Amino acid sequence: DNPKLAISNLVEASEIHFKNPKTISYGSLYLRMFDPDFLISLCKEILQYCPIQQNFTVKSTAMRESLHVSLKTSMNILEAVVKAMPGSCDALYLLSRVQFLSGEIGASALSLQKILQEIDPTFIPAHLLIAQIHIQQNNFQRASQSLEVCLSHDFKIRENPLYHLILGIIQKHQQKLEEALKSFKMAMTICGYFSTDEMTTKTTKSSELGLADLVSLFLETVNTYTLMNESNEANKLMQF
Repeated sequence: DNPKLAISNLVEASEIHFKNPKTISYGSLYLRMFDPDFLISLCKEILQYCPIQQNFTVKSTAMRESLHVSLKTSMNILEAVVKAMPGSCDALYLLSRVQFLSGEIGASALSLQKILQEIDPTFIPAHLLIAQIHIQQNNFQRASQSLEVCLSHDFKIRENPLYHLILGIIQKHQQKLEEALKSFKMAMTICGYFSTDEMTTKTTKSSELGLADLVSLFLETVNTYTLMNESNEANKLMQF
């Protein structure tokens, strides 16, 4: 109910937590006190309060002071976790996600390359985020190739709404509007939304997309309806 208070409490929790292992040399005791799993969970909670609007203008690390506190705090925490556990796939991926949301596209790509080249070349979330980076760079062919790599590693990727969101964006760019709309609708269905003639309804199933991606899904679907001259459908979705 009070995002500012929630963020303040979470940031304070991270600061208190970091005080504990400072006097201990690196080793098993240090890692137990450092508790990287707790810090990763803490970052995920902090990122719930990340602003929806994303600024993808390429930034340098020197410009971090201008970032939203949720992104800045998460970045600092995750960089410490990755330094302590450089082989943690989850920490590196979450760091790359925060870098992406912060506009540090090059740094995000490097983090993802480290995952795929040194840790786990089949890590699907990394391939999907690389596809999103290619889209931000207007390189839709390479984004499509990233999705093909995802499919080659795991056909269950078709159950991931982010896969269909990215595919729909690529199809829309290719002027395949009907196919794009099908992809966006599939993403919505997986997230628990379904359409009737009167409205779009949310089921009790929780969304598998982050808030920023979910907003993108709705905006892309509305835009596709508009491009197809189906303004009534676009208006219905806007009223949801």
